[in-house]
Amino acid sequence: MLEKYFHSQFLSGEKLVGDEFKQKDIAQWYKEEEEAYCNLTDMVADKRYMYENINNFYGLKDVIKKIKNKKNLNILCYGAAYGGEVKAIKKILDLDSKILYKITVVDSSDVMLESIKKKLNVSVVKATINGEINLDVSSFDLITSFGVLHHIPNVSFVLSQFVKVLKKDGFIFLREPISSMGNWSKVRIGTTINERGISSQYLAKTLSQLDCEIIFKKYCFFNPILKIFNKINLTLNSCIVIYIDFIFSKLFSWNMNYFRDNIFKKIAPGSVFMLSKKK
Repeated sequence: MLEKYFHSQFLSGEKLVGDEFKQKDIAQWYKEEEEAYCNLTDMVADKRYMYENINNFYGLKDVIKKIKNKKNLNILCYGAAYGGEVKAIKKILDLDSKILYKITVVDSSDVMLESIKKKLNVSVVKATINGEINLDVSSFDLITSFGVLHHIPNVSFVLSQFVKVLKKDGFIFLREPISSMGNWSKVRIGTTINERGISSQYLAKTLSQLDCEIIFKKYCFFNPILKIFNKINLTLNSCIVIYIDFIFSKLFSWNMNYFRDNIFKKIAPGSVFMLSKKK
């Protein structure tokens, strides 16, 4: 589907492919992506969650500290794969026995939801085709979504749903790739059929329009240095890798290009962590 949008307004990151789709195209996209990530990860023998340390480094622990003084915390994890993100959040919360909390997971994959339901004491909800979140309005203190929105067509609508179910002064904590994730006119290896990144300026602009305050945006996944570490079997589980990646991502954050069609443009961070608060 993406190859049809191979022209300037989308390649600049100013507009996002899928965000203005009508229901027919949204339904087609949903069908193509429903189990696509699950099928992609099934090709990988090691399904261990590798993002716990980097999520904490970029602020997950700090965000939970901001809300843990509230009674009966309500947290929404939007797209949680096999539950690694949920386990990491529970680990932080369970350090304080006085905290009462509920975690709800929304995902499109029946396979992943069933896995989470069996292994973790959380509520699970099947994602709707149009992205509507049928949960109580103004009921969540924190919404996390790490590497999920770029699999969804109508991102601005889904973000509006986040804001709808979020309490006043509640937080949305995102991590998303910020490039096109390859050349859409060619076959891409290691991605699902429709996934594409979301430029950081697009995310920030959309959240601001939804009356959210951007607390910070921090860049990560500087691929040139990560490839070097990968060759010596060092991954994002390593704190030294995370810190060096943070430094290089910050140093080269000026070199932001959505469509990276040459080596120079690829010398840049690949993802952003963004924290916002509902006003």
